[in-house]
Amino acid sequence: MKREIKFRGKRINTRGWIYGGYIEWTDSKRNKRHQIVSANGYHNDVIKETVGQFTGLTDKNGVEIYEGDILRSGVLIKLVKWIDPESAFWVVDYDSGREMGVELPRFYLEKRTSEEYFSEVIGNIHDNPELLRKK
Repeated sequence: MKREIKFRGKRINTRGWIYGGYIEWTDSKRNKRHQIVSANGYHNDVIKETVGQFTGLTDKNGVEIYEGDILRSGVLIKLVKWIDPESAFWVVDYDSGREMGVELPRFYLEKRTSEEYFSEVIGNIHDNPELLRKK
């Protein structure tokens, strides 16, 4: 799957989302810095834990899907997560009490066969963690 490599993260100063390239570096005072470089070249300091990569996919409404997004597909609520040993994006089910997942492209393609199951981004883990809590 060929996709555009880009990231998003929450700005430290305004807590708003910024999109672009991601860099991590150490400044002259030995502080780790995490930045998203916007399209206009501005370096935005971001909260490391909020940085997520674009999956290359969009939801049924054309919204880009990023790591950390929460998807609804029918009655299922899933979290998009990067699983490092597999080097792939996964959708993870938290309803079972443990992380169980399936590769995002496979989940996405299986659910596209029925209009009722088209995935939709309904939030993200940083702004809407309550969406993952058991009811």
